[in-house]
Amino acid sequence: PDGSLKTMPKDVETAGTVAYDANWTPAAWTVNIRVADGGVLIWAGEPFVVSHGANVNRSTTVDLGDGAVACIRETLVLGRAAETGGAIRSMMSARRTPGHNQPSTDLLREDLDLTDPDIRALPGLLGDARIIDTVCLLGVRAPADPVVRAGQRFDLDGAGSLARSLTTTFAASGLSTIMTCWTEVALSALVPAATTPVAR
Repeated sequence: PDGSLKTMPKDVETAGTVAYDANWTPAAWTVNIRVADGGVLIWAGEPFVVSHGANVNRSTTVDLGDGAVACIRETLVLGRAAETGGAIRSMMSARRTPGHNQPSTDLLREDLDLTDPDIRALPGLLGDARIIDTVCLLGVRAPADPVVRAGQRFDLDGAGSLARSLTTTFAASGLSTIMTCWTEVALSALVPAATTPVAR
């Protein structure tokens, strides 16, 4: 309320998450996030591993208040060592929800249906890639630098950008640098909020 800068680091995950073989029994992983007006969320999510025999619906929903920004990394790993991997449907949506009876504005709506290993392995989809690494900057457009490889950066219709890498190993992703740089962009949004006097 006083316009001062406050940081509250939280450990959301201590390590990666593994969806184990449950003989294709449906399971769900759901996250609903609300970033308050002028707030910033940085979430470098740990890898989410989908073991053979797992069947997961994964959903992430992000609501941004006025001036709020989020930088989120989501990494899907299809299978443990020597596995094709189970079934996963991964959904992510983000919207600006300013409040005060103002209408919300969609920033991102994505639905990745990776439930069928044969279909997702087709050319033009994943091929032999088993790592889907994604960095989203929501609430502000990412700068041109650092340059993301051709075909890996997607600027949203609204305020935001998405970078995605499809690789066979996590080390080959190359998005760690993007996550670091886009995190700095998101945190820079805190500076005006911390220095601008609050109207009385």
